[in-house]
Amino acid sequence: GARRTLVYVLDTALRLLHPFMPYVTETLWQRMPREGETLMLAPWPLKPGAPALAVDDEAVSQFELFQEVVRAVRNARAEYKVEP
Repeated sequence: GARRTLVYVLDTALRLLHPFMPYVTETLWQRMPREGETLMLAPWPLKPGAPALAVDDEAVSQFELFQEVVRAVRNARAEYKVEP
């Protein structure tokens, strides 16, 4: 009924807003009836019947490499006690 529709609309809105307002949306989402432990890992909302979002494997690989470089730099800074 109406409550189910309201939960669906609010859940979808929170998923769409999460990249811009992560702390607020996560807090609100945790208080709702939901599936999953965190909004951060919830799937992106899709139109019913729409195909899944495409994944650019090369971009994912490049980003993972970037994350490794950043992690290494941060670890080196911490190890040698270099201030930012």
